[in-house]
Amino acid sequence: MLFRVWILFLLLLVNTSLADHYKGGTLSWKPTNPYSLTSPVEITITERHSWTLTRYQCNNNIINTLGTYNDTQNATTATII
Repeated sequence: MLFRVWILFLLLLVNTSLADHYKGGTLSWKPTNPYSLTSPVEITITERHSWTLTRYQCNNNIINTLGTYNDTQNATTATII
């Protein structure tokens, strides 16, 4: 019974959290030195996200300086780092 309530809660949560601007993302990793025989192996983790938000311009300066956006339109605050 508890499992069914939990599933119902999750389904209701999905319906209330809409994010039309988020297009998806990826998380990948690779060895820093693919020929290393040491243990542990050092890896590089890459995280990428894609979204559409016409209120802000995304350029190389924002990306390179890890710029922060504060969206206060419609009483919503979102910080993207």
